[in-house]
Amino acid sequence: MVTAAAGWAYHSASRVTEAYIPLYTDGIHVQPDGSLDAIEAHEDVAYLHGSRVLARHGNNPAVQEVAEQHRAWLAEADLPGTGTPYEQLVADALLDIHVLTGATFAAEDGTVTPSAPGAVVAAWSQQWRYVWPRDAAFVAAALATVGHTGDAIDVLS
Repeated sequence: MVTAAAGWAYHSASRVTEAYIPLYTDGIHVQPDGSLDAIEAHEDVAYLHGSRVLARHGNNPAVQEVAEQHRAWLAEADLPGTGTPYEQLVADALLDIHVLTGATFAAEDGTVTPSAPGAVVAAWSQQWRYVWPRDAAFVAAALATVGHTGDAIDVLS
C-alpha cells in the first residue's frame, strides 16, 4: 500500500500541469473613425507617442487629433513611478484604461456606436468585451489615484 501511495504521489508530482494558451490579442488601438480595434497576437505595431493610435495612421489629421487628446489626458494624470523604470508601464496601462473606458464600437456595416460613459470593458477581444464590476472598481480606484476623479466617478456610475 505504501508503495502504491508513493507511486501515485510521484506520478502526480511529476505530471505537467501547465497548458499553453495563446494570446487572443496583443493590445488595442484607436482607428481613424474613433472606434477601437484589436491588435492581433504577435503583430508588430508601433503607437504614436503617448497614445493608442497606430503610427501607420499618423498622417491622418483626425488621428493626430485623437493622439493629441490622449497625450493631453495623460499629461493631466499624476503618474506613479515617474522617473523610474516603471514610468512607461504605468503610462501604457493608463492609456489602455482610457481607451477601454467608454469605448466606441464599429459594426461591420460601418456604423459607429459609443458605449455608455464610464463603461470599461475588460479587453477588446470578443471573449472579454464585457464590463466586470470588480474590474471596473479597480479601474475607478486607479483613475482616482492618478487624479482623474471625474473619469473614476463615471466608471462607478
